[in-house]
Amino acid sequence: SHVARIFASTMLRPRFWARPQLPSYRTMRWGVLNGCTEEDARALYAQLIPESGRALAEIAFNYLDPHRTSLVGRDEIDCPLLFLTGRHDRITSPVFARRNAEHFGSIARFELLQNHAHWLPSEEGWESIAGRAAHFFENEASHIAAEAKATADAPERAPARRFALPA
Repeated sequence: SHVARIFASTMLRPRFWARPQLPSYRTMRWGVLNGCTEEDARALYAQLIPESGRALAEIAFNYLDPHRTSLVGRDEIDCPLLFLTGRHDRITSPVFARRNAEHFGSIARFELLQNHAHWLPSEEGWESIAGRAAHFFENEASHIAAEAKATADAPERAPARRFALPA
């Protein structure tokens, strides 16, 4: 999998979860900044700081985490959700993102962005992505919330399942 390729060198370090981690530029360029220009990718990488090794472990190995830190139950979210995912995202596959959106049912919307990858706010065309998100929250979210409330007043939903969300 792409995620394994991206984080393998980090997760193979002894006790990687015990200290902050910063993936190499090469790793970040291939797996996270692949939708950015080379110039932008280098500038972004220069600004990165090490990430919590523990957070990485909790996300990557959520099934081993006794506290289920990175899991979000469907019943824990009651506001509208917009999942914007780049078609070329190597961290959070579009299939996984769509499944997450479907997990939350009628309060969630999923949109696949054809010419984008993972680091959406820094990719070419980010303005239209920001505009789409603003439109969703300014014009669609209140309608989705009202529909969800009407549905909640209807017969009981299926029991909530716990599901891992991408970082």
